[in-house]
Amino acid sequence: MREAVLAHHGEAEASATAFRALAKCDQDSVIEFLKSLQTLPPTARSLCVDENRRDTDCPPGIQP
Repeated sequence: MREAVLAHHGEAEASATAFRALAKCDQDSVIEFLKSLQTLPPTARSLCVDENRRDTDCPPGIQP
């Protein structure tokens, strides 16, 4: 996951640069936060799910 964050370029370059500037313990905290984000359930038929993990319409600008 750390490699993925550091590999960002283009629009995300500022975020990668800010991540590099963090102390190691702060970088570790960011990685732990990212690991806590949930993935879609295996039964999802859409890229958007509600708080109950049921398929829902995606907000404008999100491509399903």
